[in-house]
Amino acid sequence: MWPDLDAIRSACRSGTGRGVRVAILDTGIDEQHPRLSGAGFLQAQAVQAAPNGFRVGECAPEDAFGHGTAVAGIIHALAPETEMQSICVLDCKKRQHRHEVVKLGALYAIEEGATILNCSFGIPGAAFTLPVYKAWTDHAFERDRHVVAASSNADPDESHWPASLAQVLAVTGDHLAPEELRFRHGSLISFAAAGVDIPVLAPSGSSAVLTGSSFAAAHLTGLLARLLSVFPGLTPMFAHAALRRLAEENGHDGKPA
Repeated sequence: MWPDLDAIRSACRSGTGRGVRVAILDTGIDEQHPRLSGAGFLQAQAVQAAPNGFRVGECAPEDAFGHGTAVAGIIHALAPETEMQSICVLDCKKRQHRHEVVKLGALYAIEEGATILNCSFGIPGAAFTLPVYKAWTDHAFERDRHVVAASSNADPDESHWPASLAQVLAVTGDHLAPEELRFRHGSLISFAAAGVDIPVLAPSGSSAVLTGSSFAAAHLTGLLARLLSVFPGLTPMFAHAALRRLAEENGHDGKPA
């Protein structure tokens, strides 16, 4: 049964993420951070160099850059019963092959049963990479996997993959509360979520305050995990519609419909 607005609102406030698996495609996660001690993690994976290109393999649960740990902390805070898996795809050594590296990580997540793929990054819209991003996001959509992606920090409406693809839940950051969403009419970047001056987890058990659409994506993923823990049968299309109803209740940014 399609949930009404009251049911959507209730789920996004009280859902815990139970039964939802989130693949965090990022820089890795420091799973030993004290504030992640209660989190449920699957074996960390990374896209690694191989004789004929790249492969996905097990890796240590660590984060050399801190970005993935910050993202994981937000998701865990919003949906503490969510099962998370780190898939390291953002390695500066593989920058020129990033579209292929991300594809391998995403396909692994889809085949291993991830409910949500959190992509707190955006790759500028080089034309030759578009078919690669479109292929795996189409595959995710067909398999009822939800892809959440961050917009460009410089210009939310600039083409960035995978956020600029229609089947993706795309989000930019704004001055919003952690549980607040707003809808952006007339843009492929449909949502705005908390992304300004966000308290996040940092390396060595510390914390920081950061700004960026990466953290808005993590907030949207956390809210989506809450929703799916209450309504596990929602497809990406219906989840987008449900979150849109919730976001429109909070207003929009003034873009024309």
